[in-house]
Amino acid sequence: MVKNRFGLEVMAHCTGLCHGPVEVDEMVEDLMYEGVYNLLAMRGDPPRDGGVPRDPAFPHAVDLIRHLRLAFGDEVCIAAAAYPEGHVEAEDLEEDLRYLKEKVEAGVDFLVTQLFFDNELFYRFMERIRAMGIGVPVLAGVFPVLNPKQVERIVSLCGVSFPPKFTRMVARYADDPGALAEAGVAYATEQIVDLLAFGVDGVHIYTMNRPDTTRRIMNNIGLVSGRG
Repeated sequence: MVKNRFGLEVMAHCTGLCHGPVEVDEMVEDLMYEGVYNLLAMRGDPPRDGGVPRDPAFPHAVDLIRHLRLAFGDEVCIAAAAYPEGHVEAEDLEEDLRYLKEKVEAGVDFLVTQLFFDNELFYRFMERIRAMGIGVPVLAGVFPVLNPKQVERIVSLCGVSFPPKFTRMVARYADDPGALAEAGVAYATEQIVDLLAFGVDGVHIYTMNRPDTTRRIMNNIGLVSGRG
C-alpha cells in the first residue's frame, strides 16, 4: 500500500455499480488530491431504493478494476475483495475463484478477504489460489463479534459459516452483552495470533466504527508478539 502525505496507510472504498466513468475518475482524482492512493475496487451493493442504471458502466468489480488501471496506471494501488467461502451470488466456490483470478489479472495489487471465523477455511483458500497462480498479497479479514444481532446480519449478508466453538461462544453469552463483547475480542485475538503464526500477508480488522475494540485487539496481539 502507498502511504499518503500524512504518513498513514489509507484505503478508500471505490464502488462502480451506480457510477459512470467520468464520476469515478472525478472521485479518484479528488482522493489523490487529498493524498489517498489506495483504492478497494468493488462492484458495490444495489441501493435499497433502486437507482441502479439500466446498463451500468461497471456491472462487476473487474470492470471497475480495468478502468482504474487504464485511467490511472501505477499512480494508484488497487485492492479487490476475495471470498474464502465464495461470494453469496456465485454458483459455487470454483466459479468465484475464476472471477477472482480475472480481477487479479486485470491489475489488482493485493486482496482483502471477506470476514471468516474458521481459519482453516482461509488456509485452504490460500492453497487453492496459490495453485491457480494468484500470487498477490492477501489480507485476512477478521470481524470481532460483539452482539448477537451482528451474527444475524452476517448470515443474511455474507452467508459465512460458523465453526462449533464460535457457535458455542455466542450461545453461551447471548444474554450477557458485556461478556459476549469480551469473548468476541478474545476470539478475534485468537484468530489473528493463529493467522500470524501461519505467516499471513496481513490482517484487516473490520472496525465497524468501534476503534476501541480494534485498539484492544491490537494491544492483545502486541502482548503475544512481544514474547517472541
